[in-house]
Amino acid sequence: MAATTNLTALGWDERVEDLYRAHPETGLTPGRVVRVDVDRCVVATTASTTTTAAAATLPVVGDWVLLETRPDADPAFAVAGVLERHGTLTRPSPDPSAADRVVAANIDVVGIVTGLDRPPNLRRLEREVVVASGGGARPMIVLTKADLHSEPDAATDEVGRHFPAVEVLVTNALEDDGVDALARAVQPNLTLVLVGASGVGKSTLVNRLVGSELMTTNEVREGDRRGRHTTTARHLIVLPGGGVLIDTPGVRSVALSADPTGIAIAYDEIEEVATRCRFSDCRHQGEPGCAVAAAIVDGELGSEGVARYLELSDEAAQRGVRKRRR
Repeated sequence: MAATTNLTALGWDERVEDLYRAHPETGLTPGRVVRVDVDRCVVATTASTTTTAAAATLPVVGDWVLLETRPDADPAFAVAGVLERHGTLTRPSPDPSAADRVVAANIDVVGIVTGLDRPPNLRRLEREVVVASGGGARPMIVLTKADLHSEPDAATDEVGRHFPAVEVLVTNALEDDGVDALARAVQPNLTLVLVGASGVGKSTLVNRLVGSELMTTNEVREGDRRGRHTTTARHLIVLPGGGVLIDTPGVRSVALSADPTGIAIAYDEIEEVATRCRFSDCRHQGEPGCAVAAAIVDGELGSEGVARYLELSDEAAQRGVRKRRR
């Protein structure tokens, strides 16, 4: 279909094509959400054409939507449907009883960005890896500001030891070191979302990926090394070499969902060992016949990794209890 071939640069593929053809309504214009405002959204209908559309229920950045025309209305388009999502980025709702909020959709890779101008926050990285895994995307840790670290290779090795199943990429965006490798991870038409705290260098990284000064960059505060929230909204950007990028505002902390799926994926080696426990409800805290405890003794599993796994699992379980009580 000629109308959809123009959407390939936006990530249109066979999966989206099949969803579009299976939709009961015909004659609607497909597009991908670039930005969401208060009561409307900006939708790309080709890689170079965008339009504003009203929406009774707002989609999220990255959604594939179907537009209907409204000749006598302002705006002249409205969202008539949202195609099934895959690879979502979610954040827990402030209300423990409410469902998690999807903040970006149809993601293939989550670039978890942290700066080497200070020691990597391994606990935060763990949480972001869990969140990315739970949404169905592939996590990738992106270490920025390598020029500000005396031994960037050693720092990369340290992070890699903590996350053996996650690709770790080190970059120096000021000199484009490592940026090409990140760009290749989403070529020709995958979608990358960048997440991380303010001041870690996401905006500089975006500018290097795009090849222009698209995003404003600010210095971090010397007192606490925190940034000034350069990015204030989520945007979808088509990369010149292929692939799609979604930038997100920096967040101070990362809360876990009550859904344990992300933990199970991020710590799949522990989950696999746990299937050998004597009891199916083993909590791996001293119960008889615990295969996880035995694996620690045998050196198959590291005690620190198991401790982090148990801590995150307990936090997710407690959030689930609070949701059920509401």
